[in-house]
Amino acid sequence: MTDLVDGLSELITTLIELGPEGEEAIAKYSRRRQSRSAAHSLDGLSFAPHGFRQYLERIAAGEATLEDLHGIRIRLDSTAESVEFHLDHLSAYREKLREARGMAAAEKLDTIMYDRFGKDRLRRMLFELARTHDNTDPRSDATVARAKEILAAMKYLNAQIAELHDMILDPTQQAD
Repeated sequence: MTDLVDGLSELITTLIELGPEGEEAIAKYSRRRQSRSAAHSLDGLSFAPHGFRQYLERIAAGEATLEDLHGIRIRLDSTAESVEFHLDHLSAYREKLREARGMAAAEKLDTIMYDRFGKDRLRRMLFELARTHDNTDPRSDATVARAKEILAAMKYLNAQIAELHDMILDPTQQAD
C-alpha cells in the first residue's frame, strides 16, 4: 500500500511539474472518474427484472398472492440504504453534471431522482401498493391497474437512466 501511495504521489508531482498540461491531465482524469462514479450510481437506481418487477408482473397479470406484496415490502427494506446512498451521491454530482453537460442534463437527473415517476416517488408507490394487502385483494382490479401503472413508469425510468448514463460516459461529449 505504501508503494502504491508513493508511486501515485510521484506521478502527481511529475504531472504538476509539467505545468498546465500536467494539471489538465489530472483534472481530466478526475472528471472521468467522477463521471464513472455517477454512472454507477445511476445504475443503482434502475429497476432490475429480478427485483420488484417480478412481483409487479404477477400482480399486473392478475396472478398475485400475498407473498408478492410481502416480497415488495422486503425488497423496499433491503434496498432503502443503497438507494439513499445513490440519490445522495447523484445530488452532490448534479452541479458538476450541469457544468459539463448543461442544464438539460441536470434537470434530467432531477427528473430521474424526484419527479412524479422518479426513483423516490416510485418507491413510495411500491410501498403504498404493498400495504394494500391489509384491506385489499392483491388480485383486485385497482391493485392490478396500479401495478401496471408502476411497471410502465419503471420502464420509462429505466430508459431515462440509460440515456443519461450513456450521456455522462460519452467520451465525445466529455468536457476535457
